[in-house]
Amino acid sequence: MSPELNYQMMQSRVDELHAAAAHQRQVAEARKARVSERGGRTRAFFARLRTA
Repeated sequence: MSPELNYQMMQSRVDELHAAAAHQRQVAEARKARVSERGGRTRAFFARLRTA
């Protein structure tokens, strides 16, 4: 396999990983937003209380 093709395949794989990571962050943010909407007490909330 040519180095160029190898590099392109690696790049597309990296792009996929970045997209997946960005999606995971969005999902986490949305979940946090939903929890705070119903006044939920998440672990993050308690962690903030302890550090404050």
